[in-house]
Amino acid sequence: MAAHHNLDCSHIPFEMPKRKCTLYQNWKHLTFMHWRVDIEKLKPHIPEGLEIDL
Repeated sequence: MAAHHNLDCSHIPFEMPKRKCTLYQNWKHLTFMHWRVDIEKLKPHIPEGLEIDL
């Protein structure tokens, strides 16, 4: 995968890595599914310190 050195990254609050990428992610063939779920049933599955934002 070719690097895009001409992209404006000035809005990013950290320095971009200088080395070549070692990981590639492809966002093709995805499905996002949504169901209504009672928040009280979700809470036991949320890590401590996090909260559900509705």
